[in-house]
Amino acid sequence: MSNVSNGPWNTTRTPDSPVAQPTGPTYDGSMSMPTREEFDAKLETIEVRMDGRVASIEANINGFMGRMEERSLRSDERFKSMDERMGRFEQIMGDTQTSIQASISNLKTTMIVTALSTVLAIVLGVAAFNSTVLSNMLASFESGKNTSAVQAEVKRQAEETAALLKQLQERMPSTPPMPAPTQQPPTK
Repeated sequence: MSNVSNGPWNTTRTPDSPVAQPTGPTYDGSMSMPTREEFDAKLETIEVRMDGRVASIEANINGFMGRMEERSLRSDERFKSMDERMGRFEQIMGDTQTSIQASISNLKTTMIVTALSTVLAIVLGVAAFNSTVLSNMLASFESGKNTSAVQAEVKRQAEETAALLKQLQERMPSTPPMPAPTQQPPTK
């Protein structure tokens, strides 16, 4: 047992009781025990206060839930708007992809036509060049052939003229032979 001094109250603590027990006159008679009605009134006051606190907490929770519901609705509207925009974006991307694929297909066709045209132009150009070269070679050959024929004709005519001149000279013995014409140098 130990004695503890708490101001006007003297208490004793026993090993069996963890709570200190008053040792001296603890009740002086000035306070009376509360009656059942007073105790019920006190409990009712506490209960009313607790009900007020619970109602305040409920009001706070309801207000919070209302704000959360409002935020949820706004978020739903925002997500709906974003879904619509994404749908339009996907539609635009799909249309763009289709037009790009069509353009690529047209580009492929254009490239193939251009390549074939180029090859055809090269082949025809080479053929035209060969034809021109062959034509020029044939013309040169024909020209040479014609020139040799003309030269042979000129030579034959010159021989005939020389033979005729010789016959004429033999018939006219008394005339002196004509001198051959001389070429004069060209004047500048």
